[in-house]
Amino acid sequence: MVGFRRLTPDDDLDQLIALSRDFFEEYSVHHEAFFRVDRLTARSIRDYFSRSIATDKGATFIATVQGKVVGYITVFLYTREDFWTIKIVGSISGLMVSRTYRRRGIATALLAEALAFFRARGIRYVTTYTAVDNTAARAFFQHNGMEPLQTTFIGEVPPD
Repeated sequence: MVGFRRLTPDDDLDQLIALSRDFFEEYSVHHEAFFRVDRLTARSIRDYFSRSIATDKGATFIATVQGKVVGYITVFLYTREDFWTIKIVGSISGLMVSRTYRRRGIATALLAEALAFFRARGIRYVTTYTAVDNTAARAFFQHNGMEPLQTTFIGEVPPD
C-alpha cells in the first residue's frame, strides 16, 4: 500500500537523494544543456529538499511503500512582479516516481497533495515545466487540467 505525507526535518533524505539522481539522469536525456548529472552532489540535493521543509512557502510530499520513498513532488509559492495580473503562483518544482512504481496513480496522488497545499494558501494557478519532448509528462499534466502557457527556446551563442 502506498502512503503519502509531507516531508519533515526528521526524515532521512538519502532515499530522496537516490531518487533525485534518477530524476536528473532521466531528464538530462532531453537536452545536453539541462543538467550535469556527474556534478550533482548529495549536498545540493539535500539543500534543495531542506529549503522546501524550512519555509512555509514550500513543501515536499513523498510517496512511500513499506517505508521506501518511491516518489515525491516539491512545490513552492513565488511572487511575480507588479505588472502581472496574478501576483502569487504555485510552482511544481519537481515530480518524480520511481520507474518501478509508475502507472499506479502515484503521480496523480502526489499532484493532489500539491494542489491541496496551494488551495489551502488561496492559490488559484500553478505552473510547472518540462522538456518539450517529454511527451509522458506533458500528457500527464494536460490530463490533469494543465495547459501549455509559454515556450522557452534554448540556443547557443555563436563565437565571433
